[in-house]
Amino acid sequence: MKKRIELWAFIQAFQLSPYKYLYMNLMLEALQIVKEKKVLNLKSYIESRLPGAEYWLQKIEEMSQEIEREETCFLRSSVQFVFYGEDSYPKTLSQISDPPLALSYEGDLSLLTSPAVSIVGAREPHDFSKEWMQAELYTFLKISRAGVISGGARGVDQKAHGMALLLDIPTVVILPTGLNQKYPALWNQSSWSEKPLIFVSEMRLNESLAKKNFSARNRLIAAWGIGTLIVEAHKKSGTLITAHHALIEGRPLWVVPGHPQMSSFAGSLELAFDQAQIVRNASDLCMLYNGEISFQTRLPLGVVQ
Repeated sequence: MKKRIELWAFIQAFQLSPYKYLYMNLMLEALQIVKEKKVLNLKSYIESRLPGAEYWLQKIEEMSQEIEREETCFLRSSVQFVFYGEDSYPKTLSQISDPPLALSYEGDLSLLTSPAVSIVGAREPHDFSKEWMQAELYTFLKISRAGVISGGARGVDQKAHGMALLLDIPTVVILPTGLNQKYPALWNQSSWSEKPLIFVSEMRLNESLAKKNFSARNRLIAAWGIGTLIVEAHKKSGTLITAHHALIEGRPLWVVPGHPQMSSFAGSLELAFDQAQIVRNASDLCMLYNGEISFQTRLPLGVVQ
């Protein structure tokens, strides 16, 4: 655990650096060494391989000191780390253009045995959207047993997480904060440990809420699922940011349409007009979900979708 905490500190310093892409291959090399459980002296590795070693060592020292102050707490808690290239690292995340090199999480990632669906929408959804989720999304989840990926925000996100838990289906809350600063606050309740609920973050463990974190978090929501379902999106919203991340990565985008006179669906209709696939009911969702699974299994060896 000590070595993994040290590597986590290294990656946090690396991810905040303007040299991230320039030295990506060297970073992946370090992760491969850890994956193969070889001895890795980070200090000597950095001094021998990375230009500007003093910068790196200073940053890592800062991160390490911050983490070590709470190391005893980490060892007693359920916080775990997964690194790019490890078997438990989500395969869908490894396929995107900017994969997180490390994730911290609470819960059991191995529970996600079925391909998951990313589900996002308005924080103050229309009653029509709530009724649609209760009838159609619930039916889809009951039939498919698909895992649910979302951001934990009030409204559509929390309703999707709640449906999954009601059906005893694993669900992932991807946080815009560190695990020690969960947002919204309701996710800090200890009772969640008894549920098939997984909290995930690429942020520093004590990272507090900041506007800049939402877009980075939303790209992970869009990337994790086998497809992204937009239940309701305003013209300017975080939901649309998630949808655009899905389009950028070439991921399937599914949208529940609304009436043109309803402003709360203006973003949804834009997506439907452009590149998203319209979803009417649970039957449509099942068809799209199963079709995507079938497509993924037919991809030739070495081809990444």
